[in-house]
Amino acid sequence: MKSAKTTLTVGVLLSLMSTGVFAAEQADKTYYFDEVVVTASGRPETLFTTKSNTQVITSEQIERMHYKTVKEAVRNVSGVQLNDYGRAGFENSNGIRINGTKQVVMMVDGVRVSMVGAESAVVRQLMNDMDAIERIEVVKGSASVLYGSDAVGGVINIITKKPENFKTVVGIEGGSFNHEDYSLMTQGKVNKTSYRFFANKYHDGAYDDGKGKKIDTWGQGYNLDFMINHEFSKGNDITLTYRKSDEDFRYFNSQYYMGGGDEYDKGENKVDNFTLNLNNTLNKKVTNKFVYSFNKYKSGSDGGAEDGNTYSPWAYAYKTNNFKDIVTYENKDNTLNLGLEYIKTATLDYDKYAYEMWGSMYGKVESGKYVENKSIYIQDNWKFGKGWNLTAGLRLDDAKTSGFDMDKNWSKSVNLGYEFSPKSNMYVGYNDYYALPSAGQLFNSLYGNENLDAAKGKNYEIGFNHKFTPNDVVSAHYFYRKADKAIQFMQTGYGHPVPGYYYNSDVETKAHGFDIQYDKTFDAHWHGKLSWAHLTSEEETYGYLPSNQFTLGVDYTADKWNVGLDVRAFAGRNGRGTSDYMGNWYDKYDLFPCSTYFLADLSVNYKATKDIKVYVKVNNLFDKFYAEQSNVFAGYACGPDSFTSMPGRAFIVGMNWSF
Repeated sequence: MKSAKTTLTVGVLLSLMSTGVFAAEQADKTYYFDEVVVTASGRPETLFTTKSNTQVITSEQIERMHYKTVKEAVRNVSGVQLNDYGRAGFENSNGIRINGTKQVVMMVDGVRVSMVGAESAVVRQLMNDMDAIERIEVVKGSASVLYGSDAVGGVINIITKKPENFKTVVGIEGGSFNHEDYSLMTQGKVNKTSYRFFANKYHDGAYDDGKGKKIDTWGQGYNLDFMINHEFSKGNDITLTYRKSDEDFRYFNSQYYMGGGDEYDKGENKVDNFTLNLNNTLNKKVTNKFVYSFNKYKSGSDGGAEDGNTYSPWAYAYKTNNFKDIVTYENKDNTLNLGLEYIKTATLDYDKYAYEMWGSMYGKVESGKYVENKSIYIQDNWKFGKGWNLTAGLRLDDAKTSGFDMDKNWSKSVNLGYEFSPKSNMYVGYNDYYALPSAGQLFNSLYGNENLDAAKGKNYEIGFNHKFTPNDVVSAHYFYRKADKAIQFMQTGYGHPVPGYYYNSDVETKAHGFDIQYDKTFDAHWHGKLSWAHLTSEEETYGYLPSNQFTLGVDYTADKWNVGLDVRAFAGRNGRGTSDYMGNWYDKYDLFPCSTYFLADLSVNYKATKDIKVYVKVNNLFDKFYAEQSNVFAGYACGPDSFTSMPGRAFIVGMNWSF
């Protein structure tokens, strides 16, 4: 039935594409490095002058390439890696890594949406209305003074648009592997009050990988977003946002490529998010921003019970409350930020997918537990001399769990920038980082250790920007990260579940790397960008972290047409070799189908009429066989063939109708 519906969808959209001769208005072009960003320093500045390694995904890029999730949008940022288990379902495992670590803070409009102590997960649920995004700011490098726990690899801040007119958009798309997506967005503004509502329903079915092997998975669900904003006066406004995501999924365990029995896990992800954002302008120099965020997250899997197995069920649920207040004082030469923050993640009852196994509840996080953190910080940005800029900050974190008071921690940051001329600038920076243990590491019924302290370390970086012309820019950055205290897993034997526990380690681990980015606007029609990121890491990982990552982006705009091409290439894998529970040792290059490969996505857009836009997108254009995630690591008996292959070439056709 779904195949018939998809075929009908594709046919209707292709017929629409062949009609319409209304010339589309060509979008006004702005130079990429003139984008205004706020995340890195906490104040507005251009991308070219910011003293950090920051990249931006613009709303134009999102619209041109039809990214369906934030995860898709950040895939082509240099130095960002994703370890995906496949196309459908299992979203909680899609960890975003920046500079090789999953400790990344996720925010929407400066409001934290990731849990305290949690790795970057549940990517689909962060932001579902992609057309509402003005830009996504990706800051690479530790930023714990401004953003607290978990900003080890960096920060991803999603900046949304403010509705200025009445508009409704209906979207429909379908394509390969039973992909369907139906969406509705409506927005408006009455006097000083604006609103936006978004809803979508989607389905992704079984897919063929690059070798034509069918991976029998599926994922389906819906998303709801609602925002209302009221402006009392200029610089004084309140915004309320509610987001809901509900997904059911089925994915295959990585035994699939071992030739053993097929084993499928069925589960669900449910997310509810509420945020309040209140801005006040006290006078010409002083502003205040208060934010509150509430998140409730449930995720569970039956561990293969649908097929008569109970291999690895899990069931956990959390709620997070986050309060933050920031006072900003700004004059000609100084921008001073003073902030207070309180965040608490608590565990909830959730037994839907939990089973009694091996004398314990495998994969269940105990309910009624919590981890919380109270913070105060100050940061000053000082412009002095001719072209000099100094940013320095200090933060105090006071964290505890339901059974253990952690050590108080002071984090420091210093960043010195110099502008040689309007065409060239550079900076050097030092940042402490601080990452609380997750609720799973603390309270898992098999592995948890309630006496864990936070992970701590240092990050050093240097960066340089140069404009050959206003539309011809190169930038280069280098980072060095050292862990003084880490959270690691101690395996005490073999078998399944793996016996062991989490503990704090004082053994130093290091990671370092660089990236070089080149951006050029050729003319009113052509734009391109090219980057190379290199990573060397002693930190263990079970996903594909490339030693070298190359990205290429090209887009063309003329009249009714807009075309975009994203290319990413990977060479070599970081990380150590590992052994399975039988004691067999595997080299790091044995764990994946290939260690060097490239992928390409192509999108073609056509504005058939003033109100109708149709598009065709091809993902994995050259049908590459590859994997980003492997189940080969200490304690699991899988072997080199136990990777999870990614989807092969996929065609998507869609239409947006505005009125």
